Amino acid sequence: MFAMWFALALGSVPSPAFGSIARPAQSSTSAKPVAQRPTPILIGRAELGPDAPGHTYIVDASGGGDFLDLPPAIAASQAGDVLLMVPGDYSKFTLSKGLTIVGSAGVHVGAVTIANVPAEETSVLVGLYNLKPVSIASCPGHVVLQEHTGAYQLTIDQCSDVRLRDVDVRHLMHGGYDALLASASRIELAGSLVEGSYLDVAPGVAGTALIAENGSRVHVVDSTVWGAFGGIVSNTSFQAPDGGFGVFVDATSEVLAIGPLTRVFGGNGGWNMDFDNCDYDGEGASAVAGFGVFAHSTVELLGGWTPGFGCTSGGQAASFEPTVIHVASSPLDPELLFVGTPVPGATVQVEVLGEPGASVVVWLGRQLVLGPGSTLTVEQLVSHGFMLPPATLDPNGRAAWSITLDPSLHPGLVFAMQAEVTAASVLQRTNSVPVVVR
Repeated sequence: MFAMWFALALGSVPSPAFGSIARPAQSSTSAKPVAQRPTPILIGRAELGPDAPGHTYIVDASGGGDFLDLPPAIAASQAGDVLLMVPGDYSKFTLSKGLTIVGSAGVHVGAVTIANVPAEETSVLVGLYNLKPVSIASCPGHVVLQEHTGAYQLTIDQCSDVRLRDVDVRHLMHGGYDALLASASRIELAGSLVEGSYLDVAPGVAGTALIAENGSRVHVVDSTVWGAFGGIVSNTSFQAPDGGFGVFVDATSEVLAIGPLTRVFGGNGGWNMDFDNCDYDGEGASAVAGFGVFAHSTVELLGGWTPGFGCTSGGQAASFEPTVIHVASSPLDPELLFVGTPVPGATVQVEVLGEPGASVVVWLGRQLVLGPGSTLTVEQLVSHGFMLPPATLDPNGRAAWSITLDPSLHPGLVFAMQAEVTAASVLQRTNSVPVVVR
């Protein structure tokens, strides 16, 4: 797959001793400063439409609910039902219908498979933890995976609309695993951390953070995407492994990375303890390789570099590959942030970042949609059910709204937001924000 690699990089990032990656703090929507508006806007049935979910079941491994484990709960449920998880340990499961599964801290599950979700249905998983790979495959319908941690690999194959928000995909052990593999799929990655795993067991290349292949389209916003450190080896027969790519995009695919809160890094090259010279270190991987479209604006984009171990020179980031699109967008590509926990009665905040002076409208809708889009253009992702009061981005390029969720909203209710921003007569769309009432 990687017979020919070309690279895109703007600079270099140093590595501390023994090549451990000094990770930047993961961007978290719950920690971002948001301007206050004096009067919260009530969001309830009148704004979202009738709150008419299917049945709600409690899944409790200790015996206090309707089901002891997820597989029988899924088998007994119908599309539109809600499964509320009590903290505990649960089996691996396969989901092939439009259910909403709501976890919380302490909900541990086995391997997760989401497959064959029918068109016009939406499968939602939020607040789960697992130490196994996650597979999402052959889904004509919509899939939302949110606040998911622990998985060291996420594979998405032949899916029309997968939205990942606040996911943490990385492997802290060796193996050279690629973290997020997208094939023939449309994906949105927001507020997340994706990192390949280091190799250190053989010559080669450490794990790539994000691979987009076979006609995939991936929209990255407010996220850190980092190729793996090559690792540490002790062997006189081969050089240390190369660092992993931040992004690999093939000739048929496109990756659109947006916003000042997004970072794409190549991994630092490895270290061979049997040599004293950096000439034997693996070269730090560059941030982008391949022949497809990688477009970005105001994104921190760096190749890996290895100055550690008393070396005088490290792996070098390669130059821009002309077949990769490098964009300094004007007007700035906008992004949408959501701050707070959406429980009934809570006040949460919505913020749009973009071109100062631009006009902005935030749409709320109960239906996820997938409207038309093209290279460098974000699709319409939310039905236009309710509009927050229009605003203008301030001199810092920000606008914010406070909204209060009606106390009568049903846990498991799903709606979504997307902003439309107009600057210099150019209409732009932000990422979507799926909201699951807890």
